[in-house]
Amino acid sequence: MEIPTRADVPEIDKWDLTHLFADVSKWQEDFAWLQREYPKLEQWKGRVGESAQTLAGLLEFEKALEQKMERVYHYASLQAAEDSTNNEYPRSHWSGPESTYKDQRGGGVCCSGNFGDR
Repeated sequence: MEIPTRADVPEIDKWDLTHLFADVSKWQEDFAWLQREYPKLEQWKGRVGESAQTLAGLLEFEKALEQKMERVYHYASLQAAEDSTNNEYPRSHWSGPESTYKDQRGGGVCCSGNFGDR
């Protein structure tokens, strides 16, 4: 029995990823946002104890980063899982969960790959 290509699989049997992103261009927008915004974590270094407002600002910023990272990662991961032969999927930009969330609770959000080592 031959394994069907992705094009041969009926739409009803495919994941509907439009709940994450309408299309790859929307994913690329959020990925670009993460690349721009992630380095701004450095602005918070040594400032968390300044005031309640500073702490709240950091927590909101980190929450926004984490929410986008989750969506961006899951979309790329599911795209890669559904058809590993398609090189147009965004997985080539994302290095995977093992290098993305090294120490999310203990030391903030840590990323590698296209976000730069932290």
